[in-house]
Amino acid sequence: MAITHAFVSQKADGQDTSVVRPSDWNASHVIDPADIVGLQGPVGDKGATGDKGATGDKGATGGPGITFPIGYVYISVASTNPNTLFGYGTWAAFGAGKVLVGLDSGDADFDAAEETGGTKTSTPSAHAGGVVDAHAAMSVVQPYIVVYMFKRTA
Repeated sequence: MAITHAFVSQKADGQDTSVVRPSDWNASHVIDPADIVGLQGPVGDKGATGDKGATGDKGATGGPGITFPIGYVYISVASTNPNTLFGYGTWAAFGAGKVLVGLDSGDADFDAAEETGGTKTSTPSAHAGGVVDAHAAMSVVQPYIVVYMFKRTA
């Protein structure tokens, strides 16, 4: 499958011919995915599959791969370990039974990556004249959807 790109720019070319100019795009371009090679990162030695750099991993088939540097998390509804899919890295199950929360540097409960907290159930109580009136435990679980999460560790 080829991708055809056609664009006509109304802007004039600048004086610098070493950069992409609007007229460079004023024609159809055909991109054949077979000609696309894996990404190459800015640094790094060649790996076992001939990859280069931290962002240059190729999939098991040798084609362009999805890049997940160490420390990144892969989320899917399939239980397949990402090493099987991508052909690289060591992956560990991550966040079992936990909900992801965005980092908030202004809140001590959420100011560091991989910080955990919260509870699944709570037993509320009411204080009346110094006497504790215990109530039945109740669920405090927010609406959720279950997925598989893997963290790249090596």
